[in-house]
Amino acid sequence: MSTRISESIYKWSNFVQFRLFPPVCVLCRQPGQQRTDLCRACQWSLPRIQHPCHCCALPLPPGEYAQTRCGRCLVHPPFYARMIAALDYKPPVTALVAGFKYNDRLVNGRVLASSLGELLQSAYTQEQLPGLLLPVPFACVSAVTTSHCNWHTGYPGIPVFP
Repeated sequence: MSTRISESIYKWSNFVQFRLFPPVCVLCRQPGQQRTDLCRACQWSLPRIQHPCHCCALPLPPGEYAQTRCGRCLVHPPFYARMIAALDYKPPVTALVAGFKYNDRLVNGRVLASSLGELLQSAYTQEQLPGLLLPVPFACVSAVTTSHCNWHTGYPGIPVFP
């Protein structure tokens, strides 16, 4: 099947889906925005990481925003090129992740994935897209503190390999 035909089918199915089942915000149950499962207020209230380190995605300390890497990543550089985390792991993001992971709320996964997709689009406007995106399981990130995992990261996110 050609790419143009598959794109047309995808667009048509999305159009039908959102006409038959209008979006409802997964957080407050108000009407959602067009083609999203969040209302405008909830979408703006999602906690985003302000001034993240480009290596570990942890927030940079105040006063060091001109830097792109935190001190830990400068001293011990990770083996990947960049870490991208779309949202800060705080409520209501924790509820979205738990609902997706433990309660089969697939719509929560769509909300989280679209947040990551938007961030990736904005992060790579001037740069070439990465060769590999690798999701880091949160359990693996948690195990870093107990030395049960060999990931060099302190935050759940997507390491990027050039």
